[in-house]
Amino acid sequence: MRVRVLFRIITSLVLPLVTIVSLALAIMHWKRTAVATQSLSTQYIGSSPAYMPKLTETVQNANDTLLIASGLSGYGIYSDHDHYTEYLSAMQRKVGLREFKLIVLNEKGVADLLQAEFQGRNFAGDIDRSTEFRRFSEWSTYRNKPPTDKESFLRALSDTESLVLTNDFGGKGVTYLKTAGPMPIYVWIADNRMAVFSIPDLKTPNPEESAFLTYDSRLIAQLITIFRTYEDQAGQLRSRSRR
Repeated sequence: MRVRVLFRIITSLVLPLVTIVSLALAIMHWKRTAVATQSLSTQYIGSSPAYMPKLTETVQNANDTLLIASGLSGYGIYSDHDHYTEYLSAMQRKVGLREFKLIVLNEKGVADLLQAEFQGRNFAGDIDRSTEFRRFSEWSTYRNKPPTDKESFLRALSDTESLVLTNDFGGKGVTYLKTAGPMPIYVWIADNRMAVFSIPDLKTPNPEESAFLTYDSRLIAQLITIFRTYEDQAGQLRSRSRR
């Protein structure tokens, strides 16, 4: 089951063919190794946002390099705000590493992602009655005037993402890049020896995101290649915007 989830990457990634093939081979290597040794170097760690503590742990384990491509800078800020604050604090303490880079979607990409994440959910009776929305109305800049419909809600989340990226990351010295996407897989890589990767499934009425923790060097090498591909895309976008 979890291997099938992993292979969903192969059909959705818009990346160089050699990277996709290499990632598939790395996953097959992990599967064979796991069966042979009964010691999983790659583990399923649940659906979002249950694995937020693992993201914090991964960040905390970075002593030289930290590479993150997470779509949103405020990853988990709405769905699990308490664990998000721990995650953010851990990242801010890593400013000064030899290489610490964050890659996120640009404004249009963020808007499209949020629209996909909340597809099939009505604002009245669904979003507005959730614990997440109640917490959002308490901690966000919208606490005095919370959103009243889905359009204003999505706009509020998008605006919050912009504030977080500018104030909590850029303002704290974190190097970040924006890409137009797509980003079919998110990665958190610490020192090339520990990584979490998640696979957002945004094509279903109730989107889910599954995540895996890995120490497998071959798999991590391919995740780094994916990160560098996003980095190249972000660099090309930045070059075009300067023309």
